[in-house]
Amino acid sequence: MFSLSLDGNPVFKVASRGGITVFATDGSAPNPFEGALATIAGCAGVYAHKACVAAGVSSAGIGIRLKPSAAPGGTEIRKIAIKTTFPEGFPAELVPQVLSSIGDCPVKAMIQHGNTIDFSIDAA
Repeated sequence: MFSLSLDGNPVFKVASRGGITVFATDGSAPNPFEGALATIAGCAGVYAHKACVAAGVSSAGIGIRLKPSAAPGGTEIRKIAIKTTFPEGFPAELVPQVLSSIGDCPVKAMIQHGNTIDFSIDAA
């Protein structure tokens, strides 16, 4: 469950079991769309880390950069590129395994495969 209460300010705090996520409409925090992109990058990090743990190596020093590309007019994302860098000394034979694990991110899969999600918007 995610919840928030509006108080007239441009900053919105969304509560979940994992804590508080802050969004804003005044530039003082990410807007929800930026938050969604950050979630994809975060998911990539989680899955890279899990692959490293499974292989018995440290994930320290792995860098993940997500770059969205918009359609002309800038209103629709058409491509998301995730570039992953590995620290010096990271076992080269594990790189494909880590990259494959990043590809298993369920947030990426949900967006990429266009899952059908029923939305219900009602007054309580």
